[in-house]
Amino acid sequence: MSETIRVLLVDPDVLIRHPVAEYLRGCGYSVAEGANLEEARKLISDGLAVDILFSRGQIGFELAQWARAEHPNIEVVLCGSVAKVAAKASALCEEGPEDEPPFDHQFLLAQIKQLVARREAAG
Repeated sequence: MSETIRVLLVDPDVLIRHPVAEYLRGCGYSVAEGANLEEARKLISDGLAVDILFSRGQIGFELAQWARAEHPNIEVVLCGSVAKVAAKASALCEEGPEDEPPFDHQFLLAQIKQLVARREAAG
């Protein structure tokens, strides 16, 4: 990639958002993250330069409608499920990073086990 493409990834679930963001960063994109519709709108309205808006579900549809009306130069990638998020993220990566695409079942299981272990250790 000669010019760094700027992606805003919006998802309320950090277990989805963060691995996908890291994967896309590994592909050479500049990635900002937002947890919800309001946060994403604020980031863009405050001047965050965005080339691609990447989201899923109802938040994604509402955000896409807003972006298309207010910022038609931003490309929108919408996904309906976690599996489609992984597929769309992989499709954005031409050569891809060395890591596997996010959301293989073993990865999700490891993340869940790690969170449970942290909670148990904290008492």
